[in-house]
Order: sequence, then C-alpha cells, then structure tokens
Amino acid sequence: MSTPVTGTMAAIALTVLTAAAVAEPPKCLPDCAGADLRGADLTGTDTSPRTIANFDQADLGRANLSGTVLQGAVLSLVDLGGASLAGADLQAANLYGSRLTGADLSGAKLGGASLIETDLRSADLSNARLAGANLVHADLSGADLSSASLHSANLASSDLSHAGLSGADLRYANLGGADLSGANLSGADLGHANLSGADLTGATMRAANLSYASLTHTVMTGADLSDASLAFANLAAPWPRAGCAMSGRRVPLPDAGRSASRPGVWIWSRQTENTSDGEPDDPADAAEVFPDGVFGMNTIPGEQLPGDANVHRANIRDANLSGANLSGANLGGADLGHANLSGASLGGAILAFTILSGADLRDADLTSANLFAADLSGADLRGAFLNGALLFGADLRNADLSNAWLGNANLAHADLGGADLSGSHLDYAKLTPAADLSHADLSGAVLSEADLSYADLSGANFDAADVSRATLIRAKLIDARLVEADFLLANLAGADLTGADMTSVNLSFANLFHFPLPATLHGADLSNAALGHANLTDADLFGADLSNAYLADATLTGADLTDANLTGADLEGVQGCDVTGRLPGCPQVPP
Repeated sequence: MSTPVTGTMAAIALTVLTAAAVAEPPKCLPDCAGADLRGADLTGTDTSPRTIANFDQADLGRANLSGTVLQGAVLSLVDLGGASLAGADLQAANLYGSRLTGADLSGAKLGGASLIETDLRSADLSNARLAGANLVHADLSGADLSSASLHSANLASSDLSHAGLSGADLRYANLGGADLSGANLSGADLGHANLSGADLTGATMRAANLSYASLTHTVMTGADLSDASLAFANLAAPWPRAGCAMSGRRVPLPDAGRSASRPGVWIWSRQTENTSDGEPDDPADAAEVFPDGVFGMNTIPGEQLPGDANVHRANIRDANLSGANLSGANLGGADLGHANLSGASLGGAILAFTILSGADLRDADLTSANLFAADLSGADLRGAFLNGALLFGADLRNADLSNAWLGNANLAHADLGGADLSGSHLDYAKLTPAADLSHADLSGAVLSEADLSYADLSGANFDAADVSRATLIRAKLIDARLVEADFLLANLAGADLTGADMTSVNLSFANLFHFPLPATLHGADLSNAALGHANLTDADLFGADLSNAYLADATLTGADLTDANLTGADLEGVQGCDVTGRLPGCPQVPP
C-alpha cells in the first residue's frame, strides 16, 4: 500500500515543479552577442532595469522568448526564425536586419522598435503593438498582423503582400511605396495614412477606413473597397494649372480660347463676351470665363501647357468600391476605369480629369461633384445623383444615365453622344454652350427649364420628354424625335428642327423666333402637334407636315409654308400672313 503524501511533502513537490517551469536567464547576459542560443528556453527573462541586453548576431532560432522583457535590447542581425516571442516586451528594441521568419510575435510589444529590413515573412504579429515602430524595407509578406496596432508606424517600401491586416490600426502610418498586393485590410483603420505609390493590387479593403489618407499614385487595380470610407482622401494626380491634356485627349474650349502661337494647345482665356453682333451668346464669340480655382486649379490668363501632357494618376482600375464613402475625396486624375462604385458616396468629390470609363456608378451619389473633363464614356450611371455636379467637358458618350438626377448640373461642352438619358431629370441643367447630345436617348426625361442653347441634339430621342420652359436657342435638332414631347413655353429661337419628327408635340406658347433667329422646321413632321400661341415668325416650314396640327392664335408672320401640309389644321385666330399667302384672310401670292 502506498504511503499518503503529507501536506509538507506536497508543498515541497509543488515548489520543485514551479522552479523547473521558470527558465533561468542565459549566463551570457547582458552581453550575448554572437551566442548560440538555438532552441533555448528564455521564457520570463527580464533584463529591466539592468543594462540593455545585447544579442547582436546571436542565433536564437526556435528559441522560446515568450513573455520576456527585453526593452531597448540589441537584436540586430539575429536569427529568430520560428522563435516564440508571444507577449514579449521588445519596446524600443533594435531588430535591424534580423530574421523572424515564421516567428510567433502575437501580442508582443514592439512600440518604437527598429525593424528596418527585418525578415518577418509568415510571422504571427496578431494583436502586436507596433505603434511608432520603424519597419522600412521590412519583409512582412504573408504575415498575420490582424488587429495589430501600427499607429504612426513607418512601413515605407515594406513588403506586405498577402499579409493579413484585418482590423489593424494603421492610422497615420507611412506606407509609401509599400507592396500590399493581395493583402487583407478588411476593417482596417488607415485614417490619415500615407499610401502614396503603394501597390494595393487585388487587396481586400472591405469596410476599411481611408478617411484623409493620401493615395496619390497608388495602384489599386482589382482591389475590393466595398463599403470602405475614403472621405476626404487624396487620390489626386498633379494636374496642370491651366489648359489641360490628359493621355493625349485634349479638353476642347471654344475657338477663341486656343493659342494662335502654339497649335494644339489650349489656354484659359479671360476674353469677354462679344455681343457686338446683337445675337445671343455664341461659343464662337468668346471663351468661357471661369473664376480662379473653380476646378481645383488656378486659371491664369494666357498660361499654357504643352499639348498631350502625360498626367500620372492613381490606378484604381477594376476596384470594388461599391457603397464606399468617398465624400469630398480628391480623386483628380485617378484611373477608376471599370471600377465598381455602385451606391458609393461621392458628394463634393473632386474627379476632374478622372477616368471612369466603363465604371459602375449605379445609384452613386455625385451631388455637387467636380467631374470637369472626366472620362465617363460607357459608364453605368443609372439612377445616379448628379444634382449640381460640374460635368463641363466631360466625356459621356454611350453612358447610361437613365433615371439619373442631373438637376442644375453643368454639362457645357460635355459629349453625350449616344448616351441613354431616358427618364433622367435635367431640370435647370446647363448644357450650353456646345453640349453634344447627338443620338442621345432622352425619352421621358425631365428637362424643364434646362439650358440647351447651341447643343447638338441631332437624331436625339425626346419622345414624351418634359422640355417645358427650356432654352434651346440655336439648338441643333435635325432629324430628332420629339413625339409627344412637351415644349410648353420653351425658347427655340434659331433652333434647327429640319426633318424632326414632332408628331403630337406640345409647342404651345413656345417661342421659335428671336430677331434675327427664325426657327428651321424644314420638312418637319408636326402632325397633330399643339402649337397654340406659338411664335413661328419667319419660320422655315417648307414641306412641313402640319396636318391636324393645332395652330390657334399662333404667330406665322413671314413663315414659309411652301408645300406644307395643312390638312385639318386648326388655324383659328392665326396672327400674320405667311410668305406664300396660304393662311386664311391673307392676300394670295401669285404663282
């Protein structure tokens, strides 16, 4: 029968076991430079407040340093591959050039430590504290930095490819030129961080905070930034102070703004409007006058930029920014081609000269955004909010703007050729001078009180559109479709409606004349149109179809109705006589 262990014997046994569990510090301390400590158990070693420990060029491969206190220790060029430093206190330590491949640094304290050119590939740094640490040129590829604190850390030119940084605190961190390709930054806080020149190709940044971050020249091709916040982030490219050419695409200003001395160069002009001809504003008369800084750049009179200047920019092509908050962000000149920005918040953002061709901007909020000369060709802007947006000179060819909101937007000189604007809202929008909407689909669109003067609307579809009270002075509507469109009280002085299909159009009280600008409706189809009280003075209605049109109380003084079809037209109370004498009560003109 075994003898029972007495209380005294148990206490002795426990003391022995406890002593065995606590490793003794190496005898070489404080100077262990060059020592071979491979696989050594240094758990619990505490050098404070003694002389700073020196492990320079020592071999600590697979050593156990978990829980050690080595503040300020010299660990430069040390081999710590596979070592355990979990919970270790290495604040202000010097680990320059050391090898920590696969090391366990979870929960370690490395605040202010020097990790320059350190090899931390596949290391576990989860929950580690690295605030203010210097990791310049460090290799952290594949490392786990989830929930780590890297506040104000210097990671310039470091390799963080495929690293796990989910939930990490990177506020004010310097990641300039860092390789973050394929990294996971979901939920990471990068507020005020510097990511200039960093490579974020294919990185996952869902719900990350990039507010006020610097992303100039950053590559984010294929990155996932869905639900991320980039409010007031800077993704701008350096752009010219005056005139502009980007990737070989010049932004055309009116002819008067072109430099006569340097062909192919555009300048911002301070010319004033020429009204000596007594006609309304004409883009051929003068260049637009812009206040300084209105586009985020200075507009210095006469300053020039060589044509075809190549503007470097952030590359965010194919990135997923759906639902991201980019309010007030500076994305000027960035490349967001084919990026997913559906539902993103871009209110007040600077997107001047930005490439958004083929981008998905469905339901995006671009209220008051600066899209000066932006490339939105082929972009999907269905249901997008562009109220008050600056789209001067923007390329919107073949863009889908159906059901988009463009109230008070400035689309002067914008190219909307072939764009789908069906059901869109363009109330009070400015499309003058020289907006190109040729062959655009504006069916069902709301353009009430919009300014379309001088706009090219040739072949455009205005079926059932609301264009009431709109200004279309000298607008080109050749072969356009205006079936059942509402042009009540619209100003079409000098508009060219040659060959337009205006079946059942409402032109009641519309003005189609302003001296010396008669409207051209040569061969137009106005059958069943409502033209009551319309001013058609001197209008060219040669060969027009006015069958069953309502012309009661309309003014047709001097109008040319040669070969016009007036079958069934209501001419009651018509004012004036046409040049052919075909109107009732007018003297017949001899054949």
